[in-house]
Amino acid sequence: MKKIKLLILLLVFVFLLCACGGSGGVADDMSDDSEEAVAESAGLQEMWNGWYYGCIDMDDCTDNWAFLNGATYDAVMYVELDKNGNGQFAIYDPFGDLISNEHSNVYVQAKCHADKSRLYGDSGTAFNGNLDSSDWVYVHNRAIPEKLNVGGYSLEKNGAKIGYEFQFKPWGDRWEDDSYTEFIPYFESYLAALDAGLTSPFGDSFKGFGIAEPSAAGGESTGKASASGERSALLGANPAKLDINDRGVAYLYYPADKFKYDDLYGKLKNEKTGVGILIDPMLGATNFAELKQSYAENNSDEDEYSLVETTVNGYKALILKYSDWLGATMRVDVDFGGEHDGWYGISFAVSGDSLEDCDTDLVWAVIESMKLVK
Repeated sequence: MKKIKLLILLLVFVFLLCACGGSGGVADDMSDDSEEAVAESAGLQEMWNGWYYGCIDMDDCTDNWAFLNGATYDAVMYVELDKNGNGQFAIYDPFGDLISNEHSNVYVQAKCHADKSRLYGDSGTAFNGNLDSSDWVYVHNRAIPEKLNVGGYSLEKNGAKIGYEFQFKPWGDRWEDDSYTEFIPYFESYLAALDAGLTSPFGDSFKGFGIAEPSAAGGESTGKASASGERSALLGANPAKLDINDRGVAYLYYPADKFKYDDLYGKLKNEKTGVGILIDPMLGATNFAELKQSYAENNSDEDEYSLVETTVNGYKALILKYSDWLGATMRVDVDFGGEHDGWYGISFAVSGDSLEDCDTDLVWAVIESMKLVK
């Protein structure tokens, strides 16, 4: 009997060895599944991580929020997943029009996970309440490729309801052939930011959540988000608009959290630094060469005087710098050219305590955002 039992045990052992140890066995299948899972999660990072631009539509709001029904505001979203497809997202009011507080103007922030077609909000906050994860599934809109939609509502303690729907596309998409853009308040500011090379709405001030691991090449995370410095700071809650006579209309964009625009005087003012930018259309009998000569004659005896000829956005320009007992001035005069008796363009007169205050990346970001629409 002992010999028979031993023989049976040996046969069972050989059977298990053949079933599990050869090629195509259970161990190899598990290894293949693991490799596929890793590849899929890396694809999710590539698909989802980075910045998005879009808007929030308000509807079904009650009580003290009822005045928002039918309103649309700008919104930006940042998503960051780890190598397992788990992570975090946050949605911001970039101009602080609806949400403006010490929490960086956040509409929604949540932990999340994703698959190839949906981004799921697992837990977090929405407006003044907790996020309802059953509402929070971002889906690609089949009618509009790569567009994301999600709707939901938030209840306040007093019972007031805030209803909303978000629409997003990846940052950099120009929303071409999407007529809905006429309802997004500052869509033109977004396009101007793209034209200026902006790849992240908050520039270097936003470092991400620290969730995504570096890529295999040792570079940045696989997301689309990156930053290009202060000069590419998000330019403008409101575009400044000037009529340049028969040359057309000129627009420029500015960060509303740093400057206020006085439409009456055409002036931007930074309350913290004291820097002001007076913006004037130049329409007159003086041509560009004569303007340059007048500066040489009238300002050359001032302290720190310099006058150079250059280009701004492809247009011929003069940059005058000097300081006196009142402070410092940098004038940037841009010539739009054309067949005219006089000189047609824009003059930026930047004032501050010192030339270092006037000649900054942020000031130049405003000047270089200038766009002439004929």
